[in-house]
Parts: sequence; C-alpha cells; structure tokens
Amino acid sequence: MGVSVLDHAACSRLIGITSFMRHLGVLLFYLGLAVALTWPLATHPGSLVIGGYESRNFAFEDASQNIWNVWWVGHALIEGKNPFWSDMLYYPEGVQFYFQTLNLAGIVPVLPIHYAFGPVVAYSCAILLALTLTGYAGFLLARAFVPSMAVPLFAGALLTASPFHLMKLQGNHLNLLSMQWMVFYLLALIWLDQRRDQRSALLLALLALLVALTDWYWVFACALFTLAWLGFGLVRHAAPQAQLRAYGWFVFYTLMLTTPLLLGIWSVRESLQLNPVAGEQWWRGENEHFSADALGLFFPALWPFLAPEEHRSILQALTPHTPPQYGAEAWYVGAGWLMLSLAAVGVWYAGALRWRWLFVGGCMWLLSLGPTLTVAGFKLGIPMPYAILQELPLLSVARRPSHFAALCIVVLMIFAAIGLQQSLQKLNQPMRSILFTSLIALAMLELWPSSWIHYEFKTPTFLENIRQEPGAVADLPYEALWTSRALRHQIVHQQPILGGYVARRPAYPTLTHNPLLGQIGSLQAWKHDIIPFDATSLRAMQCYYRLRHVIVDRATMSTEELHSLRAILKTLTGMPLTPTYNDGSYIVYQLPLFATACRPFILLDPDWYELERDDAQVWRWTGAENRLWLVNPSEQPRTIRLQLAVDGQYESRSELWAGQELLARWDTLPARRDYTLVFIIPSGATQLTLRSSTHAEPDTSRQIGFPITALWVEE
Repeated sequence: MGVSVLDHAACSRLIGITSFMRHLGVLLFYLGLAVALTWPLATHPGSLVIGGYESRNFAFEDASQNIWNVWWVGHALIEGKNPFWSDMLYYPEGVQFYFQTLNLAGIVPVLPIHYAFGPVVAYSCAILLALTLTGYAGFLLARAFVPSMAVPLFAGALLTASPFHLMKLQGNHLNLLSMQWMVFYLLALIWLDQRRDQRSALLLALLALLVALTDWYWVFACALFTLAWLGFGLVRHAAPQAQLRAYGWFVFYTLMLTTPLLLGIWSVRESLQLNPVAGEQWWRGENEHFSADALGLFFPALWPFLAPEEHRSILQALTPHTPPQYGAEAWYVGAGWLMLSLAAVGVWYAGALRWRWLFVGGCMWLLSLGPTLTVAGFKLGIPMPYAILQELPLLSVARRPSHFAALCIVVLMIFAAIGLQQSLQKLNQPMRSILFTSLIALAMLELWPSSWIHYEFKTPTFLENIRQEPGAVADLPYEALWTSRALRHQIVHQQPILGGYVARRPAYPTLTHNPLLGQIGSLQAWKHDIIPFDATSLRAMQCYYRLRHVIVDRATMSTEELHSLRAILKTLTGMPLTPTYNDGSYIVYQLPLFATACRPFILLDPDWYELERDDAQVWRWTGAENRLWLVNPSEQPRTIRLQLAVDGQYESRSELWAGQELLARWDTLPARRDYTLVFIIPSGATQLTLRSSTHAEPDTSRQIGFPITALWVEE
C-alpha cells in the first residue's frame, strides 16, 4: 500500500512538472512571437518606440505619456503617494488618474525593470508582456473548447496578432493593448458558470479588479458581456437559483476587492468631469466617429504590404464620411480574414451548440457600431443599441463604442479554434500537416507587420541641472493637447509642471485665472483687472507658488511669443532676465523665488462675469454666487482685511462664506463705496463664496448683483 501511495504521489508530481513545463513553453512561444512582431524593439529597448499611423505624431506622444505613466507609478510608490492622484501635473491643482489611461495592472509587473533600467525599457517590456499574455490567455480560452495544444496555440497567436490588437500597438495605447485580463475574465466566467462555487466567484472578482486597473473601456465591455451572458443563461436554464447565487457571490467579492478603488474615486468625484452625452453635441459627435463600421470586422490588415501612411489612407477611404481628425485607430476593428474564415467554419460545425457565445458576441458587435448605423463609411442614421447606453450615467463618458468589438473578436477566436479543429479531424495525418503549415503561412502573410514607424525617445541633457534646483517648471509653449514634450522632460527633472498631457484633460482654471502662472502659460501679458497683479502682487504669488524654471522650446515658440514672455518676466523681476541655458534649441530661465515677498493675495474663480471697462475704470458684476480664493502663504492662520470697491446701481444683500461658515453679511448700497471685511484665514488657499441678491439686467439674460471695481487684501 505504501509503495502504491508513493508511486501515486510521484506520478502526480511528474504530471504537475510536465504541465508546468508545457505552459512555460507556451509562454515562451508567445514571448518569441511578441519579440518578432515588434522587431527591432528588443534590440533598442531603452531608446526606441514603435508605432505610427496618425498625423501630428500622436503615436509618439501617447507612447511618451505611457512611459511617463511608468515613471509616475514607480515614483509615487517609492514616495508612498497615491498613484491615482498626481500633484506633478497641472500644477498647483493636480490631476486624478482614476479615469485616465494609467493601466496600473500593466505597469506594476514591470516596475523592477523600471527601477533597474529606466521607464523606457520598462515600457518596452510592458508591450511585450501585453502581447505575450494576450496570446497566452487566448490559448487557455481556446483550450477550454479544443482540448489540444497546437490548435489553441495557433488561435492565441491569431488573437494577439490580430489587426485590431496591433492597431493598439501602433497607437502606443498600452492600456488597450493589455487585453489579457479581459480574456482571462471570460475564461473565469466559464468556470463560474460551470462550478457555481465561491472560489470561482472570487477568482472572477480578482480578474474583474485587474480589468478595472487596466482600462475602464474593458470594464464596460466585460460588464455588458456578463449581463448578456447571465441573461441568456437564466432564460435557457431550468434552475437558475444556483446560477444567481454564484453571481451574487461574484458581485459581493467584486465590491469587497474594489472598495479602495471606489473610495478613491469618490474622494475626487468633483474633479472627474463626468460630462453626460445628453445635450452635448460634441460628445455625440465623438460617439458617432469612434464607432465601428458594420463591415469593420472585414476591413483588411494592410500593413504587411504597404507603408503606414499608405494603409492609413486606404483605411480612411473605407469610411469617406468620417472627419479626417478621427484616424483609423478610432474606428478600426479588423479581425483578420483568416480568423474570420476559420470562425465561419466553427460556426457551421458548432454554432447550434454554442448559441450562447454567438448571442453575447453578437451583442458586443452591435454595441461596437455606436449610436447609429454606418455601412462602408455611409452614415445611415438608423438608431443602434448604443444610443440607449450613451444616455446612462457613467457609461455616457465612454466615447469609443468601437472598443466593444474586442470581445467580439475574442469570441471569433473561439469559433476559429473550433473550426480549425473540426477541419483537421476530417483529414489524415499528412493532410493535417499540410493544412496546418499552409494556415501558418497564410497567417504570416496576412498579419505580419513588414514595417513600423520608429521614434527615438531622448531628452536634453540640461534637464539634469533643473533636477538639482527644486521648484515648479513652465515648459513652453504650453501643451494644451498636441505634444507630451513636458512629460518627457519631467521624467528627467522630476519637478511639478504647468499643464500636462492626459487622455481626459481636467479643468485647469489656473491657466485662465492665476495672474502669475496664467500669464506665463498663455505667453500673453494680461490687462488690468479688479484684483491686483502688479509687480508686488506677482512676487507674492511667486513666493507662494515657487515657479523656479521656465523652459522655452525655440522650435515651437514664435519670436513674438518669446518677446511677450520676456516682457512678463521683466514685470516680475523688475529687470531683463538672463537665460541660465541657451543652446539655440532650448532657452532656460531660472526665476527668483522672492522669499521675503510673501503676503496674502486674492484670486478669482472662473465663475465671474467677464471683465468690463470704460475710460475711467474696470469692473466685474457679481452674480448670485461667485467664488474667490484667499491665499495665506504663512504656516499660521492670519487676520486679513478684504477690501471691495463698489460702484453700485442696485441695493443688494450680500454674504461671504467659507464652506459652511458665514464670515460676513452686509448690505451693498447703490453708490460708490469701499467695504472692509475682517476675518481670519487658515494657512494655504481658502475658497470663499460671495452670495448676493440679484436683479435682471435690462436687455440681457443676466442676473446681476453689484459691480466690483477693485478687490484686494490688506493685513
């Protein structure tokens, strides 16, 4: 008996080792495929970035953004900071990354490489990891339907090398290239449906968390896939109670695991900018043009035959009514003709047995078509199911319906594996080898990228000097959208910067309502306003904000803008400022911090009426509510005197609030008069709300309170 037990244990270990080695071999196969698909990336992982399909080099700019993401996550974790909130961009306000393209699940595994070799090498490894694991996940999913090795291996290769997937690589969208957790999620969904136990529910919840830490588009896709999957199962199954119980455990575990993430989102809810589509024509246009064409699955993969610009032109010709600013990455969903052909065979043989997969795959395809139907580039105006989704809270911010096609392509891969297996079973061994070899050759002919556009990721050497002098940086011209130059520079100098380059740009009132940072960022000297921004006030702001460095990119800044910048800096410093660095390509100014000039100052929020003027004075009308900021640069609370110069036309009851605390209440008389409000403000920036009774302004739709001609602070 003892020998039998030992033999059984040894046999089990041998089986386990064999299985491990088999899966390790599969992973190495997909890693080799990833290296080959991205060649020559592996030969220059620290300097080379591949991609390219757009004008304005968006592919390179998005690559720089993702490289910055790697740097930021590594920096934040070392510093013990929340990686979902950065005070390094959009200084001094900061920006949330809960609804950005951070891809924490794709970055954390490569952080050891980042710490050892830098963020560019780590980003290259993250690309290889995404391609490898997507292929491996496809292999495991296909193997659930075809219990062999060669066919699932081929199916996973078709998935990771699919035109849709490689288009995400071309655009350097690492978050969307990282499809692996979504594919693993579908495999776990099958297990939960079959086993209906808590362990399977917990596994599915863990994968749901990984999907959420990758990209919210994939979360929406998986959520709707799950609803369609569950709905079909409840209709077809005679006893749905056990199924509902299992999914109940899944929801419970998902909420438990995602609670920290949800609490973090709730803590920054006011800065999320969840703009609904309803009533927003721009958002509706985005949804229309980021939708798949009804023939999109059949769009060809042209990159093996043509240069990137040529196949981009052909793809855009397939959708002639799409505005040119929406490149192919916005709507391209090609699955590959070989995958489609094999999937058609699989549907022929197994469609009657796999109706559930056909149903959910069809649902994903319908959603990918967006709010109205497009066929061969022609907008037919026929409403589609997504028209309902775009009106729902949260889902309304998902402006790229075409991404739902990803799960449709995964379903096609499953049927392709079934179709190939069925075809092979009908042949003898020599014919099987011939067919399989022929299919491999066809796959390489159709899908193998013959050329990539390559970019060299490099940064100027002078940035190391800035790193040694702490203080915020204005990297000019200011990047509203088109480049991520400032992010590339920040990876080296590691100082906070004005603005940034993110997928979902936040509101940035600093640039329009902060006299110091706004003038420098806009490269325009501002005219007189109701708050002071003379040299004394600007130096007080400089003492508080510590804007230390101004970097000028001469290739993108005009001579007129440079003259304007020099005039603004002269107003601040009182004399022309000599550059600390100038190589003809970059000019660097180091600003004095005016450490002895600190004093309280006032800023306006964007909700004030526009500045008005005549020959004698300027003024701004108040409304029912107007917000302003009082900044106390000292570490202790201070008593200040807020002065208002009013030239009133109506009597108005006014109140000043700090949060829920009433600071002052007074009557504003219809006369020219100054008002003095005395109160204590804490250290830092305090938002105040000025509330006034209002009157309808004649001949306009405005509700106005009283005109303020000057607003200043005294100690």
